[in-house]
Amino acid sequence: MIRDCLRDGRLVESNYWPKHQIRFDQPPFDRLPEEGPWPDFVEYYFECIGCAQLFRLAMEFFHGSGGEWECVRSD
Repeated sequence: MIRDCLRDGRLVESNYWPKHQIRFDQPPFDRLPEEGPWPDFVEYYFECIGCAQLFRLAMEFFHGSGGEWECVRSD
């Protein structure tokens, strides 16, 4: 769903990163292969073009603990 929203321009990958958090060295989201393999952990921020809401996607693949998609506020 995220890839579709990026393709049609509803979302853009954001440059936002929390000030208190170490930034991961990871490729842009659109460069991750759809079928994997993906890094052990990824975290991305996206911005809605329509409302400017910021979203966070975090997924941990190494332990298989799932992922989070949440609305966040920039600081």
